[in-house]
Amino acid sequence: CPAGTSVAVFVEQVPLLELNPNAVICSTGSVVLNNSSQVDVTYTWSPGTFLNDSTSANPVSSATQNITYHVVAQGPNCSSEGEVMVKYYNASVNAGPDQIICEGAEATLTATPSGDPGTLTWFPGNATTPSITVSPDSLQNFRVTLEYGEGCSAVDSVLVDLIPLPTLNFNPNTSICLGASVALTLPPTGPGAYEWSPATGLNNPIIANPIATPND
Repeated sequence: CPAGTSVAVFVEQVPLLELNPNAVICSTGSVVLNNSSQVDVTYTWSPGTFLNDSTSANPVSSATQNITYHVVAQGPNCSSEGEVMVKYYNASVNAGPDQIICEGAEATLTATPSGDPGTLTWFPGNATTPSITVSPDSLQNFRVTLEYGEGCSAVDSVLVDLIPLPTLNFNPNTSICLGASVALTLPPTGPGAYEWSPATGLNNPIIANPIATPND
């Protein structure tokens, strides 16, 4: 008589790895390398450089250079492996010092980028050149953005303030006798410098209210 037997074969799933396909760090940022986690699975990441925990299922890298990590996920009987390449980009932009201009004048603003190359954009205006010329009619903040790497950006701003032009309200034309004097008066307009011309016959041509003694 024929005899028979059977064998049971159990197939176990390998540990699941959901590795970050776009691991990018901008300047001082960080990135999570894996998005899955399973019980009864141990994780070993190498190298451990820049990682907060090289045995975590979801380690965080704060790399300051391009680096590739290798991971082994070990289950009770099966294991899986993978790699994550972290791309590091670093750049900054300086919009320059704040400026003060006279009302109606122009200011030239110059952005200085450093680090990885990128594209500059000023706001308001959307200019894409490093230098722009502005003439605001009131106190205004100008912002420049440097877009670089893969989705990275750096921002800086510069403030342009205005000094209003002085108001000159001269006293009306005056007739005086030869040898007499008359005060040329201006209302107070705050701090500033004055220069009268011609200076002939004036006791002081660089004050707000000089005394004029014309000779003819």
